[in-house]
Amino acid sequence: MLALAAIWNLLPPRYFKWIFYLSTSFVLLDFVLNMVWLPVATGNSIYGFRSAHDAFMTTYNGTGAPAGWNWCLSYLATAGILIGFDASGHVAEETKNASVAAARGIFWSTVTSGIGGFIVVILFLFCVPDADTLFSFGGTQPFVPLYAAILGEGGHIFMNIICTVALWFHLV
Repeated sequence: MLALAAIWNLLPPRYFKWIFYLSTSFVLLDFVLNMVWLPVATGNSIYGFRSAHDAFMTTYNGTGAPAGWNWCLSYLATAGILIGFDASGHVAEETKNASVAAARGIFWSTVTSGIGGFIVVILFLFCVPDADTLFSFGGTQPFVPLYAAILGEGGHIFMNIICTVALWFHLV
């Protein structure tokens, strides 16, 4: 997969537009499916939605680090939401008035990623089972067991493929 991502970068620049369209399509499909499918499936699952108290006031320290340090580390997870925001700046470097276009592109893609990321974080806070239940599934990556528990076997395979392809496009 890494070699294929590298090969795509060797394509002539006229093809990059289509790669960006495809990448954006997978990211938006992932976002829309999470916004629609995950809450519906959570409402129908045995776990149900978490209360506002559980979603916002409970923490899980799986690091073994002090609570303050764990709180600081939690920003790393939310920083991952802002992936790819600089791509618009790289693309804008090749346009007319690049100094302004790149700055605007980075600014608005960061704003869009931040708003979308905030919505997704709130969604997952309410849809994820409690930490003991989630980590009892034994997965090393929490989204695989989360999707398996909430969406069922067929649904979680489909969503994990969409997520993997969307993240793979971030290599390009």
